[in-house]
Amino acid sequence: MNESPVVLLTGASSGTGLHAAIELARRGARVFGTTRDLARADELRVACREAGVDVAVVALDVRSDASVRDAVTTVVDTAGRVDVLVNNAGAVVFAPVEFTTPEEVLTIVDTNLVGPIRMIQAVLPIMRAQRHGRIVNVGSASAEPKLGFPVHAVYASTKGALRVLSVDLNKELQPLGIDVVLCEGGIGGRSAMFESLHHGVAAFGQGDGAYAAAESRGRAFANFLDENAPDASASGAIVADACLVERPDLRHPRHAQERIDAARGIGDEEYMQLCRGEQVHKITEPLGAAAFAWTAGRSEAD
Repeated sequence: MNESPVVLLTGASSGTGLHAAIELARRGARVFGTTRDLARADELRVACREAGVDVAVVALDVRSDASVRDAVTTVVDTAGRVDVLVNNAGAVVFAPVEFTTPEEVLTIVDTNLVGPIRMIQAVLPIMRAQRHGRIVNVGSASAEPKLGFPVHAVYASTKGALRVLSVDLNKELQPLGIDVVLCEGGIGGRSAMFESLHHGVAAFGQGDGAYAAAESRGRAFANFLDENAPDASASGAIVADACLVERPDLRHPRHAQERIDAARGIGDEEYMQLCRGEQVHKITEPLGAAAFAWTAGRSEAD
């Protein structure tokens, strides 16, 4: 396509979404960045001014059918088409399943799984009429349960479902000239997600203290993220690559898949040993211990 690609990107007010919006605009895309609350878009607007790029800000709540419909209509009325949809908006909850309320579960599922499906359903008639399009779903390495850490089973479940949706949807859309890319680029920089992580880990102290070990491991992982998380511009660039590369991989980027595949290769018996805190170094070090930072703070039982 000779014209600038039109990109509709959800969750653009901060973190990976903000940096992806700026990077896409810098590379020549016409970007519509969405936020649930326009009052929260100041950080994006300031960042765009500093970068010297233009990103159109659109109000959108992925949990609302009407909001999704209105936002997509706004983009089409303005730009005439949608070439790329980026499903980046997400919600997190970090707490033991025992202390996660049904309301929290429904919010996470509605945002992280049903929301992307709403968006996909809204843009598919447009992309089919165009006979081209791309859907980039921003997933998480935590969708691989043997890699994920022990404070976010509900969140990881939604990202696991998004992974299945992304891979399986290609069966329907590849014949139509529409790509679906699962972007699992790693940690999206320091953001509100990590604030939620620290807050949620504290919930492990509820009750009779039975989750004290999990709390310790969760805090160790949170501290690891605080010390090692890259700037979100790196994850934003990864998302931009997934949007604009000529022939995208099914799972992008390839280097992120190496540790995911390595974790998947851990046998069930070895995985249960990790969960109990046994044989941690013997199992993780050959695969790259940093990928299994959730094992930090454990005392070896061997």
